[in-house]
Amino acid sequence: MKAASTNPRRDQAPPDSSWVDEVLLAGAGAGVCLDFGAPVTRAELRRLVGERQV
Repeated sequence: MKAASTNPRRDQAPPDSSWVDEVLLAGAGAGVCLDFGAPVTRAELRRLVGERQV
């Protein structure tokens, strides 16, 4: 018997993430798109996202 999922997000469709490309990743790779105490460039964000998707 399979246990019910305790993670409600697992049973839901993933959220629409198209805004990430349109807002955060649009523009030059050297452009700062986030600042978490230190600037994060678009190129760095692309690399970080790519590592998480593997």
